[in-house]
Amino acid sequence: MTDRAKTNLIFALLFAGAVLLGVLDVPTWQVVLILVAGFVVFAAVMMIRVARAVGPPDNEVHRTANELIRKGEMTAAIALLSRRADTAHLTENPAAPPQPTLTSVLATDLALAYALDGDVPAATSWLRTADEQANDPSAAHRVSTALVRAVIDCRSTRYDDAARALDELWPELEHRLTAQQLRPLLIVRAFAHGHGGARGGGAAEAALTLVRPSFGGEHAYLGKAWPEMARYLEQNGLSR
Repeated sequence: MTDRAKTNLIFALLFAGAVLLGVLDVPTWQVVLILVAGFVVFAAVMMIRVARAVGPPDNEVHRTANELIRKGEMTAAIALLSRRADTAHLTENPAAPPQPTLTSVLATDLALAYALDGDVPAATSWLRTADEQANDPSAAHRVSTALVRAVIDCRSTRYDDAARALDELWPELEHRLTAQQLRPLLIVRAFAHGHGGARGGGAAEAALTLVRPSFGGEHAYLGKAWPEMARYLEQNGLSR
């Protein structure tokens, strides 16, 4: 509570006490009105404090984080999501130490930012958190985490694992995702096939014709901190 709000509340209580003791001759309805006004101010200030502590809604954080990732601003995305992690622990005990708790969606965002930035251990840890928060290995969760899993596998040189996992999940990905959402997955899938020995690489690489940049630097974020991916994008005409 701000000092001004505290002062207003104390004044209201002192005023009411003075009336009750007969020091001031004021109608009861005015006393009630002043008390109500004081408590309304108190409640409003507390609500503002909670809103500031909790931060913006998860869907807004998710949207902003994804915009930062697509711009290649991984450090900013990680900072935003980490701040959200620090406030997500809020409980009835304000003194409780912060816990790295995020919704499955935001944990997945954080894992992707770390994976593209090259911090595979941190990415793996946050992907594990996403899995735990989802608490359900449903098709929807597998689809939402497919990109980050593939990036982690590729950056760990498990190219065949990434390729096979995407090949197996591809019908579900096509069913659940929009064409725009599939674009980075098409690239990572072709990249995994091109660097590994999994079957089906020809078809995966042929699909790159579907992801020619629709604007300058569309796919640049994938290779900004990933040299192998940056070379792959350049070699296949996807870095423009």
